[in-house]
Amino acid sequence: MSKDIVTQKECSEINKEVMRKIDDVKKDIGDVKLQIAGLPKDLADEFDKRYATKKTEKTVDKVVWIVVVAFVLAVLELILKK
Repeated sequence: MSKDIVTQKECSEINKEVMRKIDDVKKDIGDVKLQIAGLPKDLADEFDKRYATKKTEKTVDKVVWIVVVAFVLAVLELILKK
């Protein structure tokens, strides 16, 4: 017998091992999909921790508009007094 010959039992065992490894790869790919799907939310949460929150951004925007309106009204008052 030559060493190149594989018995049916050996072939079956190799096939089972390959199929098990394929199943493991499928599971790992599924886990990666779930992690990627959750990535945008995780990034948004991390950005909110690192930078200003949405509420703070809206408040700052309102304050900026108040300042701009006050400035425009002051300029209009100066123009109308003359």
